[in-house]
This record gives sequence, structure tokens and C-alpha cells, in this order.
Amino acid sequence: SGLLTPYLLAALELTVYAERARPRWLRILLPAATLLPAAGALFALATHWQRLILNPYSLRAFGPLERLLTEARVLQEYLGWIVAPRRGALGFHHDDIAIAHWPPNAFTWLALTLHLGLLGLMVALRRRLPLVALGLALFYVGHALESSLFPLELAFEHRNYLPSAGVLLALVAALAAGLGVRRGLALGALPALLYLGVTVSMTPTWGDAGRLYAAMHTAHPHSPRARAQLVEWLLAQRRADLAESVLGDDQDAAARLHRLRLACLRDDHADPASAFDAAARLARPDDMSLEILLWLAERGAAAGGLDQGALLTALEAVRDRPMSTPTRLRLYVH
Repeated sequence: SGLLTPYLLAALELTVYAERARPRWLRILLPAATLLPAAGALFALATHWQRLILNPYSLRAFGPLERLLTEARVLQEYLGWIVAPRRGALGFHHDDIAIAHWPPNAFTWLALTLHLGLLGLMVALRRRLPLVALGLALFYVGHALESSLFPLELAFEHRNYLPSAGVLLALVAALAAGLGVRRGLALGALPALLYLGVTVSMTPTWGDAGRLYAAMHTAHPHSPRARAQLVEWLLAQRRADLAESVLGDDQDAAARLHRLRLACLRDDHADPASAFDAAARLARPDDMSLEILLWLAERGAAAGGLDQGALLTALEAVRDRPMSTPTRLRLYVH
């Protein structure tokens, strides 16, 4: 948001204050505050494209073009969360989003058409309904960094906090212009009642950790993080049978590590060899998987059954896989 502040101010200047006379110093400062940083950023990307953009994509299961196409659908989801929030759509975990590929399918084309239409509407209404145009500009400018080609994860709710104010502003301004201020505000109160109802319905779930993690997993059954969080909570509560049922028939490397941890807690028997084999299958080691691997190694060492050479071989294999810097630092510390 700090980096985008000059561009948020530019949106304000080009809509609400478009007709205002400006002093000379401000006419110089505004272009300098927006164009110079953008030019510097483009130069940095052009000269360090491999290091800043392409190399970090090794942590992801998608490439730059796939991310751009997927973000068009994510932005459509963000709009839906603002205008018509649903309990099942809201939560911590959005790592189960389907990746969009080239050529775009019908859903991707629909999302792209929606955004082009809203951007066109923003330009068309810039002078006639400047608050509506400003609201749309705030939404798209607010998502300009995290919904572009930078190799971040695809979606998080907190990215939508500031941009949501723009959508709400555009809705209220459009209703006030079309129906008059009083009737427009009365109709605009309906979303507030909807938000209140959704919040009240979610509060009992969010007030209980077990119900919350179970609800997250139910809403996102294909999310590895939602599954891992629920399994870890169940293991902390010594509910091994339920944890095993959550893992189900999943055979990915992270699920195998969780099963080994589950067996160790239930039978007090660590199987480091199986842990090393599971670790070697991790395409992109994350903090949770690394934590389980090291925990199993420590239990094996305590039981006197740890082959340190095999552990070193496994850690060296994992070390060469794509992983985040914090995860790599933890690996080196251990």
C-alpha cells in the first residue's frame, strides 16, 4: 500500500479533482511521483528479470503467464467476496485455486471481459460520476502489484482490504446518483446488513479453533494447508483417529510425513527411513513438511535408531529443491 500511495493519489487527482486548478509545483510533483518510480521499477525488472522474476517462480507450480491469467479469475473472486460474501469462501486458505492456462477457457475469458468492461466504465464515468470512477480505480490500483506477474502466492483475503473500500465507494456513489442520496443510501444499507448476517453466522465457528479448522478443510478439501492445519490441531488434541480420517487416501509426500508423525505419536515408534524417503519426494518443501521431517529425526535420534548419514543425505536432497529463504535458513540451522 505504501508503494502504491502515489498511484492512489493519482487516481484521486484524475477523477474527483480532475476539474480543479492546481498550482505549478503540484503539476510537476504528481507526474514525478508516479512516472519516475514506475520507470525505475521497469528498469530494475528489465535488468534483473531472471533474478527478480523467473528464479522465484521455481517455488510455484505456475509460470508468469499462468499467474496473470489466474489473477484475472482471482480478481473476479475478490469482487464476489465484497459484493456477495459467502461463509465457505472466506478463510485463511486459498492454495487450492485452479491454475488458468493458455489458451484461456470460458471462465478466464469471462473474467478478462469483466475487468475490461469495468476499466472502460471507469474511464467513461471519470467526469460524469467521478466517485464511481475513483472507487473502481482504487480497486484495480490496490491490486496492481500483488495481482500482476510478481511470483507471489495467488490469493489472500488481506490483499482485498483496501481495494474493497473502492468497490463499496463505487456502489454507494452509483446508487446515490441513480436513486438520489436518501434512497441510494437506504438501498446501500442492504450490503451492510448482509455483512452483519454473514459475520454473525461465522462468529461461533471462528470462536472455536476445532470448528474453525474443520470448517476451513470442509470449504477447501483440496487445500494442503487446510488439511495440515486440521491434522496438526487434532494431533495436539490427541485425536489420532480423526487425524487419520482427515488424511484419507492422500498419497502425496506431505500426507506421508503426517502419517509417519501420526504413527510415531500413536505407537511411540519413529521410522526415520520412511521419513527420509517421503522428504525426498517433496517437490517444494514447506515449513510444515520440514518441521515434521526434523521432528521425526529427533525422535529417531532419541530412540537410538537414527542413521545420521541417511539423514544428511535426505537433508542435502531437500536442500537442492526450490524453497523459500526462511525455510532454507531453518534447514541450515538444523
